[in-house]
Parts: sequence; structure tokens; C-alpha cells
Amino acid sequence: MKSILNTLAVVYGRSGYLIPCSKPMTIRSINRYCCRMWSYLFEKYKMPKFLPHDARRSISTLLSESGVALHVTEKMLGHTMRGVMVVYNKHDWIKEQAEGYELYCKLIEDIIKIELQKK
Repeated sequence: MKSILNTLAVVYGRSGYLIPCSKPMTIRSINRYCCRMWSYLFEKYKMPKFLPHDARRSISTLLSESGVALHVTEKMLGHTMRGVMVVYNKHDWIKEQAEGYELYCKLIEDIIKIELQKK
């Protein structure tokens, strides 16, 4: 995953965006991209259709199963803290979030390797 991100950084520069664009992405353009991606993945790998929200659910599930603290996963998903957490705790858990992203990438890479070995 890091190699992909490093390649994107070389291709697009360090603009602060993963893939910069001249105009903002709309929900319609994201959905169109996802439909094309799913068509390709189904045609090539018979991968069942999934929604972007399924990816968020898998992140939450895999990280919870791997022992990542719930509040860290919630921050990674862009959720706001509620109740006492939001009032008294202003920490951002950036280090823990970075570790969570690294772990998630490793878990996904491991799953892909296992699936490729089956073929």
C-alpha cells in the first residue's frame, strides 16, 4: 500500500490530496467510478458487488478484531466523539490512527495474498 501511495505522490506531487483534480469530486462521479471498478472486478475475478460503506464496515471490523481501540477506529472513519469524550478529551490519536492504517493495509495485503494463492 505504501508503494502505491508513494507512486501517487511522485505522479501527482505533494499537493495535499491523494489524487488531485481541477474540480471537486461529486457523489455522482464517485458512484460512476465505483460502478466501473465493480464491473471490472466482477468480470476479472467474479468479485461480488460491494458498496463504499461496506469498506468502512470492514475497516471497523478488521481493526476491532485486531485490538485497535474503538475511539481510534472511530477517528479513522471520520466520526466525531460523543458525550464525555468530546467535552474532556481533545487528543487526536494521530499516531494511533497511523498505526491503524498501517495495520489495515497489512491485513488487506495478507487477505489478497491468500486469495491469490488459491488460484
